[in-house]
Amino acid sequence: MTEIQEIKEHLRPINIASVSFGKDSTATLQLVLEAMKGTGTKLYIVTSDTKMEIPFYEDYLNRQREKVQRYISENGINAEMVMVYPEPHLALKKYKEVYCSMSNNTAYRSRIRRNGEEGAGPFLVTIREDLYRDLKKLEARTGWQLITPDEEAQIFKHWEEDRDIHNVACNDWPILFPVETER
Repeated sequence: MTEIQEIKEHLRPINIASVSFGKDSTATLQLVLEAMKGTGTKLYIVTSDTKMEIPFYEDYLNRQREKVQRYISENGINAEMVMVYPEPHLALKKYKEVYCSMSNNTAYRSRIRRNGEEGAGPFLVTIREDLYRDLKKLEARTGWQLITPDEEAQIFKHWEEDRDIHNVACNDWPILFPVETER
């Protein structure tokens, strides 16, 4: 009995194959796709996008996904690609979006720049404290260390130095960059 015949005997009405597009999972997927031909059973091909890949590898993964999709279509296989995203990454992405949108809003910024001139300066200390608390919650939720103890010490030092200087919002200055998301 060939591997393809053996796979075909174990197919269910709905099947799932996970693929990373490394050599082992790609070879296994090729065998499964061959076994699926003409069966009418459903196959979900699960792959992930960590959003952490280097651009070259991300391009490679996208090309492989396109090749599989083309093969499925050309061979009439009842299959679809399902992309999953790790939840912790989405939480980190959301934090970044909130942070970026806030950085463009002068209501959250000191009216005095670090060089002492008037203009949109650093975040108000209260805003920095809120962002820090959110970051620590994100660390607890994901299990990732996002900030080191040494970095925390530097942050606390800046807060103390800045509390009396960078405590008045810069509401009269225009927004410096387009705001894409709201806090």
